[in-house]
Amino acid sequence: MCQPDQVVATTAAPCCCISAACWNWTRPGEFLPGFVVGRAPGSKARLVTLRHLLAHNSGLPGYVEFFQTATTSSALLRACLELPLAADPGVGAEYSDPGFMLLARRWT
Repeated sequence: MCQPDQVVATTAAPCCCISAACWNWTRPGEFLPGFVVGRAPGSKARLVTLRHLLAHNSGLPGYVEFFQTATTSSALLRACLELPLAADPGVGAEYSDPGFMLLARRWT
């Protein structure tokens, strides 16, 4: 579960990197390479960008009951990294807990 300081860091850090031009927010896989590793070469998940995660239109499902199977933080991260998309990236917006967890993991 994210703490209040993680929420601030998860939102502010990518914005600072984007404005400083030290991060490409539109390059797929740039935000967390582990998200694309092992995905099939035509997988829509390979198209997800940092911009998609920040805009809540990555295609990741909004809610997943990770608590049923992920008992450690590393298991939770692995589950998020391997999660199949529920929609195509960039099509529609849905607040995504898994997307935010991936963002939090990258910058906190």
